Amino acid sequence: MNLTLNMEKTLDAVIDSSIRVNCGSCGEICPVGAINELERKVEGISEDQGNEEARAVCPLGIVPQVLAEYIKQGRVDDAAEYLYGRNPLAAVCAYTCDQSCTMGDKRRSLPAEPVDIAAMERFLTDKVRQEKINYSPRYREKIAVIGGGPAGIAAANKLALRGYRVTIIERDQTLGGAMAWGIPGFRLDKDLLDAEIEKIVFGGITVKCGINVGEDISLDELREDYDAVILASGASKGAVLNFEGTDGDMVLDGVSVLRAINLRPEDEFTAVGDKVVVIGGGGFAADVSRTLARKGKEVSCVAMEDEKGVQIDADVLKAMAAEGIEFKCKAAPKKIVRNNGQITEVEFGSVVLRENDEGKKIPAIADEVGFYIPCDTVVFAVGRKFLVDGIGQFSRYPDGAVKVDKLSRTSREKIFACGDVTGVSNSVIGAISSGKEAAEHVDAFLRGRHFPYRHADFAGQGDETIVREEIAMVRPQRETTIFSKTGRINIAPAEDIISLLRQAGIEEDMPLLVDREAPDFAKKKKVAVIGGGIAGITAAIELAKKGYAPVIFEKTPHLGGKYRWFATEKRIDSDGAGDELAKVEASGIQVITNASAGIKPSISELKAEGFGAILFAIGESRGVRPDMPGAYSVGIFEMISLASRLTRNLIINSIGGNAIVTGSDEMAVDVARKLKEYAGDVTLICRCSREELDRRTGAVSDALEEGVNLVTGTELVGLDTGDGNIKAAELRIISKDLVINVPCDTLVIGDTGMADTATVVARNPALKTDERGRLVTDEKLRTPISGVLSIGTCGMPSVEAGRAGALAVHSFLSGDDVDVDFIVPEQTEDNPKYEIIEGTTMADKGFEVGRHLLTGKQARQEASRYICAGYHQVNVSRCIGCGICTEACPEGAIELIRAGEVR
Repeated sequence: MNLTLNMEKTLDAVIDSSIRVNCGSCGEICPVGAINELERKVEGISEDQGNEEARAVCPLGIVPQVLAEYIKQGRVDDAAEYLYGRNPLAAVCAYTCDQSCTMGDKRRSLPAEPVDIAAMERFLTDKVRQEKINYSPRYREKIAVIGGGPAGIAAANKLALRGYRVTIIERDQTLGGAMAWGIPGFRLDKDLLDAEIEKIVFGGITVKCGINVGEDISLDELREDYDAVILASGASKGAVLNFEGTDGDMVLDGVSVLRAINLRPEDEFTAVGDKVVVIGGGGFAADVSRTLARKGKEVSCVAMEDEKGVQIDADVLKAMAAEGIEFKCKAAPKKIVRNNGQITEVEFGSVVLRENDEGKKIPAIADEVGFYIPCDTVVFAVGRKFLVDGIGQFSRYPDGAVKVDKLSRTSREKIFACGDVTGVSNSVIGAISSGKEAAEHVDAFLRGRHFPYRHADFAGQGDETIVREEIAMVRPQRETTIFSKTGRINIAPAEDIISLLRQAGIEEDMPLLVDREAPDFAKKKKVAVIGGGIAGITAAIELAKKGYAPVIFEKTPHLGGKYRWFATEKRIDSDGAGDELAKVEASGIQVITNASAGIKPSISELKAEGFGAILFAIGESRGVRPDMPGAYSVGIFEMISLASRLTRNLIINSIGGNAIVTGSDEMAVDVARKLKEYAGDVTLICRCSREELDRRTGAVSDALEEGVNLVTGTELVGLDTGDGNIKAAELRIISKDLVINVPCDTLVIGDTGMADTATVVARNPALKTDERGRLVTDEKLRTPISGVLSIGTCGMPSVEAGRAGALAVHSFLSGDDVDVDFIVPEQTEDNPKYEIIEGTTMADKGFEVGRHLLTGKQARQEASRYICAGYHQVNVSRCIGCGICTEACPEGAIELIRAGEVR
């Protein structure tokens, strides 16, 4: 019977493009498929470049641009909710995912590095840990899941959320499957894995470990006791190639080796000898090799594939080399040589391509004499087999994988299968996707219906265009690799900005210092503090405590001064600083940003507005080049402007591979460390001694460990330029009064900061400045203009200078003759020690053991690089105006309007 439904549509759905995040929820839920997904074009990229939509290549349907948009806006909780909602093991996948979704990133075609989605996911899952899940059973049906790996856990989680009673049966003593035994601890923290699994099973999933289906309980018994069974036993049996010499002792498979090490870490691992040859060319072989190297073994890894064909990431190959693992390509084992039964070496032959009978080129071992690698143990890491034979009989593929139909059903009634055992995935995220899909089909089977999971229709190229020239070319943000011989270590910023802010007066529980609603507020004397750095903040807080009503005028959008604009994440924790600085305004102190007070409003205008005193707390925020011939050559930078660009992670094309940085303070060390990410060789030229530089900043050792070279007791005296470029720096060794010429293609000149007061002085000629642009004052910090004070030349550290400024203002306004003590800055040594200290790479310190994750600032910077690939659009001719999409949209970006109305 055909049923025709006639209805008069009165409403249309429209999507607000200004607030949508393109998550796809609307397209997934639309009952008539009226919402299409389109792809933006980038002007200058042909249609066959970069046009693979990101959602299509993520097995879980996670859209990278949604994460990027949330992170860019600082909405970390929303981003984490979106991620966890689609991936129950999000924190695990953040460390193990192959980032296939980056194939849809249009930056690949600019050309530029794709956005590091995995790094942003690690940032999210580190910041926001998902709460333990509590399930509410709704149905009487019981479901058994055989296997507690990623596929089994995902399937169990999905079904438990739907209201079923689920039991996981695992043959090992712990859950996790290949995540637990197959991924080494240096790639995946096992405590993190345990926490992820616990939060999933804690709230109502029954777990039975140490039970081997087929031995301890039969498959038929499970079919009788449960309404459905999901087979998710994975591929957890190792494989060994068969050729001369493989029969005998000390020939192992990689699965057995990793299981012994990772599942029983407390036991002494003695199964292998001292010299090990690992055979394999994939990530599995890399994990086996690196795990054995950490056990003190001498490891050689041999792959049959060539350099382009190996399935090992380039960064992993680099790490293997740093860890002392010898890696060879295009070689195949021919024979294991033994002496009295003991392995002495493995004979390999070179791999060449030869035509077979069908004319296809296939790899073969060359006829000529090969080469030998001495060893006492051979480990095969050439793949994994399926453990199904003991469980039960199924229809299977030739490689042993269990056959399933499109509804995840096996050849046995009531038994479904998912994950590696079906041969459809060989990754954690692929197994999770397969498990979730199988759970959907089990739910449909038990409920007697089947609703396919709807994706938005992908309609190809849309009509929205991104202008290529408007795409910001920002440097990618990378996590810091952590190396150690003893285990995981932490990398902290060189300066404790929180401690400094506490000294400035910002308390953990900041009290209300200025009650602007109080009846007596109008009677308080107003003070304008010009400059929102540490000194200005300190002065404002001190003045508020003394009963004044200070107002901070800051010319930039944020408080923080040099710490906000010129300090990298290596130097300070900008996220922590931002949270603390927000407390200043919360305390009642008025903060006016983007205001160049002293210029607009002028000093006279400030006085007219009732400010009884004006305190200049302007730091050295402008860099100048030295008065040397050639100072404006290509490749020469003054430190302050370069620090600003490095802090914002902008791409700087004129930086070469051999850089010299001059300077003797914390900013010079900070810039040198950051510059090491751009240039291969960075040398810091410091006028003072190493001991003095250590006193000024605690980052010297970190800089040396990162590969920055240090030369002390030396100063810049001249420039050697040619053809408009820097060729070398002329340096004077102070103790020897000797000038040397050091080649370089990049020179950063420090110790040249100026206070940005030129316009203020031009508007107020009565003010005078010194050679560094600082306003000249008397001993009471007063300028020639009555009521105008400055702390620019007092020579104190920022906090002390702020307190001195507040005291000077109080002395002026109260009429009390209060002395303001000055701290004379210490002079650099007359004859500083000359040393050349070569920096070492961190890889020399030991093994790679982890990552220092992106900070919030870095994550936002990385997210800003994403070029939105997809967007959604309502097909009005198909929309029935039901409003379901408006309920599904997390942003409220969809509304209903009268049919035919133009919006």
